[in-house]
Amino acid sequence: MSQLGRTREGTLLQVSGKRIPFTLWPDNYHRHGGPLRASDCWQCLSAFVSAEKNVKEKIRGRTKAYIEQSRDFYLASREAQIGTKPLMLYYSYLNLAKAFLMFRKNALSGKYDHHGLTNNDTPDKYTDLASIPFQVSKLRGDQFQVFGELVKECKFPALAGRSFNLKEMMSQVVGLRNAFTAHTTSSQVFFPVKLDFVNDRKKKKTWIIGEITLPSKSQSQAVWKSLASRRLGRIHVPNKAGGKIVLGESDSVSSEEGTIISFQTQWQASYKNSPIYVLREKLISPMRQYIWSEQTSKGFKYYYCTGTDYTAQVASNFAIMYTLGMIVRYRPELIENLESEWLIHEYLNTQPLQFVYLLGSGFVRNEIIPSSLPE
Repeated sequence: MSQLGRTREGTLLQVSGKRIPFTLWPDNYHRHGGPLRASDCWQCLSAFVSAEKNVKEKIRGRTKAYIEQSRDFYLASREAQIGTKPLMLYYSYLNLAKAFLMFRKNALSGKYDHHGLTNNDTPDKYTDLASIPFQVSKLRGDQFQVFGELVKECKFPALAGRSFNLKEMMSQVVGLRNAFTAHTTSSQVFFPVKLDFVNDRKKKKTWIIGEITLPSKSQSQAVWKSLASRRLGRIHVPNKAGGKIVLGESDSVSSEEGTIISFQTQWQASYKNSPIYVLREKLISPMRQYIWSEQTSKGFKYYYCTGTDYTAQVASNFAIMYTLGMIVRYRPELIENLESEWLIHEYLNTQPLQFVYLLGSGFVRNEIIPSSLPE
């Protein structure tokens, strides 16, 4: 990855002599000596909860019980048919979300039964993904609604009262990006991005550099303009024009994969002793709503999301499984008759384990790398 020295001088970040690659949780990555690797994410989480000292004993016990329930529902779903699988997987999602929220808040609550989503339609009307609606529940009094709390904990805008359909939520799943866009002829909204922390030791400043891979040279100009106008905001491409968001010849490289655009964040973070403690709040938080991730056996792969009005990955996955679970609860034969039902099979076969590792990584605030997923 280029160092982009035309506007700032810096080197790839090292702390205590060790390289810190880009991660959403750099402080814990450094504290744990790197990412956590686990073939069973649930067991990893349970061990993490057991070892955490600053948690009440009742919360520890209930959190671990929710984690175990989540794992049991997931394992049972592997032998289930399409008419049952989504319901089992939804309760796996729900219990893991309960564990995450209870542990994060360090408080017991008897109000976790509010899913935070509703659907008042008649399933007989469903013909395809776009015809299956749901609504984000409005808060009532002191209700604790799981979907809304997931969105809140991920620091995304609240969606209370908003209506969506299943197609809209499935378009937000980065793991379905190629199948979804090919089948629906939608525009691609996820672009592979390589990110790194850069450090200027003399000035004690740090920032992020990156490379976005656009699909092809012929499409790159239009795609880049869309990136710039819709989502980039405070990120810019360094160029001779003074940092404006433009596609300059010196900033792009054509390859077999497409056109690679180099950029760096306009904002920097200052620090006194070590940069590790300012990375998450000062550098990652401003761009967190643009970055999607996918887990592989080699670690996280990141994507720049240009979609507008999207919610957190774990929340969109939760909404999808809630909706599918609702369908099979009342019309278990319906999914097989839906147009584009193969996308539902694709989701059920590939994304539940992704959800576990994604939410699990947020749980421990460090990457949990699945040793059993494809590269």
